[in-house]
Amino acid sequence: MFIFVGRNAETNALFVICYKCIFIFFYVSLWISAVCQIVVGSVTYNWARIYERVVFDTQIGVVGAALVFAGAVLVLTAILGAVAYRTHSRLLVVVTYSLSLLILFCELGSILLSALHWSNVGLYVCTTLKSELDNYGFDEAVIADIDNVQTSLHCCGINNFIDWNTTAYFKQNGSYPLSCYGNALHYNLNTWNHSANPVLYSTGCASALVDVIHSKSAVVISVGITSILFQVCAS
Repeated sequence: MFIFVGRNAETNALFVICYKCIFIFFYVSLWISAVCQIVVGSVTYNWARIYERVVFDTQIGVVGAALVFAGAVLVLTAILGAVAYRTHSRLLVVVTYSLSLLILFCELGSILLSALHWSNVGLYVCTTLKSELDNYGFDEAVIADIDNVQTSLHCCGINNFIDWNTTAYFKQNGSYPLSCYGNALHYNLNTWNHSANPVLYSTGCASALVDVIHSKSAVVISVGITSILFQVCAS
């Protein structure tokens, strides 16, 4: 009889150890997931703010903000879950599960929004770029935005530099914007003293923007799905 009691005690102790190990694993995983969501969401949101005028319709900024919110709430949920585990508080357990549902909705929303806009990103970007190119030279905000896109992504026009040929800016000036040139700092279209030959970007900005948006959306979807799996398993 004492042998059976001893074996039961050892089994119970082993069960408790395994349970604690599993709890710690999922608890740490939730923290890692939360940090990843905040970092990825912040990077995505900040990038969307930089190119806000040309990527607004893709909703990539909203996706990034939702992921940051989900990560922040997940941090709070992890803390409350640990406190509930230690204190055995039913109220904290209810609050923890309620917050978990809120996080799941945010993550699912981010994933669905990214997936729904995936195939239309190219259309959104091309339409917006066409409008921006037509207004280039008349609006300082448009000038700054297009120059930033072309300079940072090393591109010119929508599909290529020829897209500028039909714009009011090109018809008026007979030249491409300085941001279309790789050596714009050394080459000045408004002077006759050219310290270097012009190097015109041959690729368009639409494909570059679409590639970046798709890559960021893929990361958002991956992080969101991974976080959901960890939360479901932890629950």
